[in-house]
Amino acid sequence: MMSLFFIYGAYLSGSRLGGIVTTLCFFFNHGESTRVMWTPPLRESFAYPFLVLQMLLLTYILRTRNPSRTALVALGISTLCFMLPWQFAQFVLLTQVNRERQETLLLLNFLLTLLFFCLPIHPSSSAYPGSGRGGSSFSREAQTSLSPATWASS
Repeated sequence: MMSLFFIYGAYLSGSRLGGIVTTLCFFFNHGESTRVMWTPPLRESFAYPFLVLQMLLLTYILRTRNPSRTALVALGISTLCFMLPWQFAQFVLLTQVNRERQETLLLLNFLLTLLFFCLPIHPSSSAYPGSGRGGSSFSREAQTSLSPATWASS
């Protein structure tokens, strides 16, 4: 993680000192930067390194006059790896929309977001427990007996 911050800071500033300052700023602001020390298994903790990699690749692509296909594929893979563990990733990616030369990048991010939303299992599939559609394993009688209207009558 720190190596990604160093590379990103050095690339943005054009010197190694920028990478060192970026890494030191993360260390000094660690309490405000992450919640990993209190709750390690958070989904955004697993997605965050891929976001930093995706931002580095996006910056590289925007600065390069003719980006290579390898850089675009790496951007797509890092975006996909960022979106898979965290359900709110698409809102973070929306902050990247207002950039120059955004047609290719926006289309790529849109397609990956669309793919990400098409991946969930449909509720009528056999992966959900229960009978029929809706995935409820309670019978109709059990569902109505649990409603607040039946509490008053008992």
